[in-house]
Amino acid sequence: MINSKHDELSPVLYPDGQELYFTRAYDSANVGGKKDKGDIYISRLEGNIWSPPRNAGKALNNRFYNAVVGFSPDGKIMFLHHRYPIDEKPPKTQGLSYSIRSGEKWTYPKPVEVKYFRNNSDYQSGSISADGQILLLAIDSYSSRGLEDIYVSFWDGSRFSAPKNLGSTINTKGQEMTPTLAPDNRTLFFSSNGHGGKGGRDLFKSERLDSTWTKWSDPVNISDINTDGVELSFIISPDMKWSVYTSTLNSDGYGDLNFYHLPQDSVFEIAEVDTASYELVNEKSEELAKPEKLFTGRVYNDKTRDFVDYSITVRSKEFSDSLTISSDDRVFKFYVPDSLQRLFVDVKGKGFMPITETILLDNTRTERIYYLKPLEVGLKINLDKIYFERGLANLIDSSYIQLDKVVEVMKDNPSMEIELTGHTDNQGDADKNLDLSQERVETVKDYLVKNGIGEDRITGKGYGGSRPIASNASEETRRLNRRVEFVITKF
Repeated sequence: MINSKHDELSPVLYPDGQELYFTRAYDSANVGGKKDKGDIYISRLEGNIWSPPRNAGKALNNRFYNAVVGFSPDGKIMFLHHRYPIDEKPPKTQGLSYSIRSGEKWTYPKPVEVKYFRNNSDYQSGSISADGQILLLAIDSYSSRGLEDIYVSFWDGSRFSAPKNLGSTINTKGQEMTPTLAPDNRTLFFSSNGHGGKGGRDLFKSERLDSTWTKWSDPVNISDINTDGVELSFIISPDMKWSVYTSTLNSDGYGDLNFYHLPQDSVFEIAEVDTASYELVNEKSEELAKPEKLFTGRVYNDKTRDFVDYSITVRSKEFSDSLTISSDDRVFKFYVPDSLQRLFVDVKGKGFMPITETILLDNTRTERIYYLKPLEVGLKINLDKIYFERGLANLIDSSYIQLDKVVEVMKDNPSMEIELTGHTDNQGDADKNLDLSQERVETVKDYLVKNGIGEDRITGKGYGGSRPIASNASEETRRLNRRVEFVITKF
């Protein structure tokens, strides 16, 4: 018997249809005990009976939520939801992982890349097509219409492409979840609370109409299966004769796995698999086909040269959204189209002063090394992107980007206090330069205070041209002396 008094969900069939992988939640036999949100279990078809499920073991299961996405066609590779922890620490990024089969065992999962992956939801579901080329994901990401939307991504031999939203025929302002494809790669099954129905979430079927993956037939409610409860994860067997799905109605626990014989009627009729279906797998939109440039790099502590836990945000005027990378691996990497002219990269680490770098993409080096300065008493930061109108204390608009980072750091560290110092070159009247440097300090202080930083946390003084950091012999070096700095006086 597969079901228990616990929650059974997320069924996935092995390619030969003889093994069933699923997730069981809050079972004392889970790696994390009764509080464990889900371990992967395996049951094998022996004749016409499914064997008692066994826990898949600690390689695939930990104290976090574990679930299978799907398999490669030969069954040698398993794709899994989420990243797996290092040293039992919670993963810092979301995404997917993969494991390799070795006999009856699976290796410890490693990250698999989904380009520009982002999920704003704690929930994630999806599946891999029978040919291993198409990934469907239910996530809250770029251009989501509601909560979780369904996206499609394609395998290129080393990673999955950027997820593409399936469009408004499928996705609603509600939740679309647990998407799966029939073996024809055209018939979509999914669960939704945004298309009406009998219960909390119903199962629906839709047909893909072309190769854009955004044009679909109107979803049809699978009324023979749906109940007043919640139905999820409609999985078709390889021979397309039966299915397995999750339902909460009359279940032993919250959710049970149900098996269903597929009648050959208009709802369940599925097209024969042909080569045209597979040709669509490798089609890419014009955007995805554009040449790309790979950036890699590391982030270190500027003082100790140790590795730093970081997050990197990549922005561009051509990006509709930013791309964020976290330190799941010590070497970060991201791809950008060659057509982009300029990138803005924000590098952050807890307890460190953030860095913003502008990267011009013409013939630029693609390996980046960043050194973050630890926040501590005595640390001096030159606000080299703070600009004033010539001879005045009026800020130029481009200065606000760096000032906003000072605001962010001080809000993240509420006990931190700073001293601002203003400096000029030695050209002109020394007394006027002293007054101007003091006025500029007051301008910066006023901006910080207006943006939520307590006035008592900021002191400031202008020094005119008395503290140069470069020669005043040329304009090129004099401009380095015209600056505002801050020093941490309390942390």
